[in-house]
Amino acid sequence: MSSAQLRPTHLEFRLLGALELSIGGERHPLGGSRQEKVLTLLLLNGNRVVATTTMVDALWDDPPVTGRRQVHNAVARIRQILGDRREVITTDGPGYRLRVADDYRFSNAVVSARREAAGGSWRAAARAVAAGLELWRGPALNGVSGAMFLAAAARLDEERIAARELLTACRLEMGEAASLVPELTELIAEHPLRENLRRQLMLALYRSGRQAGALELYEQTRALLADELGLVPSPDLDLLHQRVLRNDPALDLPVTRSPGPVTSVFATRPNSLPREAADFVGRAAELKQLRAAMPAAIVTLDGMAGIGKTALAVRLAHLVAGHYPDGLLFVDLHGYTDGRAPLSPATALDVLLRGLGVPADQVPADLTARADRWRSQVATRRILVVVDNARDADQVRPLLPGAPGAGVIVTSRRRLAAFNVSYRQLSSRQRALCAEDRRATPVRRGVLASEAPAAGHRAALPAGGAGRPAAARPAHRDRLVSPVRPAGRPARRPARRSGRAAGAPR
Repeated sequence: MSSAQLRPTHLEFRLLGALELSIGGERHPLGGSRQEKVLTLLLLNGNRVVATTTMVDALWDDPPVTGRRQVHNAVARIRQILGDRREVITTDGPGYRLRVADDYRFSNAVVSARREAAGGSWRAAARAVAAGLELWRGPALNGVSGAMFLAAAARLDEERIAARELLTACRLEMGEAASLVPELTELIAEHPLRENLRRQLMLALYRSGRQAGALELYEQTRALLADELGLVPSPDLDLLHQRVLRNDPALDLPVTRSPGPVTSVFATRPNSLPREAADFVGRAAELKQLRAAMPAAIVTLDGMAGIGKTALAVRLAHLVAGHYPDGLLFVDLHGYTDGRAPLSPATALDVLLRGLGVPADQVPADLTARADRWRSQVATRRILVVVDNARDADQVRPLLPGAPGAGVIVTSRRRLAAFNVSYRQLSSRQRALCAEDRRATPVRRGVLASEAPAAGHRAALPAGGAGRPAAARPAHRDRLVSPVRPAGRPARRPARRSGRAAGAPR
């Protein structure tokens, strides 16, 4: 269940996250937890009578003597908020009934997806279930407490994870493998005893050429089930284990199902990237190293004003765009824009959510709720977010997607030290050598601290202007950037400009 829409009154209730009421496209607060709980009960029992005594028991562990009267007052308040749509709540015998149309969008999307999957239309199935998952704005019934509501929320959350499994199954059938590994790893961390997720991850690992990893995962699963539940793996998991052991060719996708280019399962691909500079030149070394860091990385580009950070970020984004079929988003935080205040994280999240197509009336009001909605909205997406002109880490942190398939590029004039936990820093010896390297050339040379693709990266850009339009760059750009090297590898001293070729005998 995701929302119940009432036609033709344009009334919409949303349960997949915090409870929301929308009338004519505008959100209306319910004015208190009691009204929220009463309305939630009526929605969970749409078109069925909910007895007043049931409502009293749901609202209080130890009901007050005025419990029934308070329920009646809550219903009256909800009707008042509904205005001329109040007739959707009717008094019926011992309680109340909420009349709703049969328009539960999440449930309908999942039913449609299963129907398409049963017919072998994997892409159509993936699109349908992905559209349903986009309706989620956080944990079901978020903020509504009580045993009865927790049970209903658990059921809805179970439907959500089942839909995630269905989407994963579709993507496996469409030929994806390696791109699913980080997503499934994160899901298993949240649901460690869910065998179907572990089976899907085993298959994704095997199809990614990681047979040993698939076998290790099986052993971990077997030990976990034995220790936690005293159980053995299911027959399906055991069968997959045996087939992985013997390299069963049936586990490989047929040639006719070759994945080809990475494509999106979402209906539209939002793209707000600026156009590349037509005369962009230089930065080849940084671009090579940064492209290797993508797709699952946080990359920060820092340096003084006017050296081409934004141009490099946009160039990099266009080069790696093929890894992010579900969206390419750009937001300028105006951290150092003259005459303009920096963008607040809440405003930046509003820009990003609207860029994904979230209607204005569905964008939460406060920062925490917006951040939750943002992370939920992109949880199943492979998107790239370019955050330009950041003032500090606090301005950026709420914007980080958190999804394993997402990439982030951040530009700033200052080094965003708060993200250093994700970086492998240069040693003091390397810094000294880099400083000496910069002194040896007429243009300050850059250093890129690199690490494995799953970690963060930082590029300190030289002041020579590579990446800016060609006419704005100095003529002496033959040695703009020092060779990029992995962190931990000793830097070599630059050749002296003594008239001899580099490496010539002394």
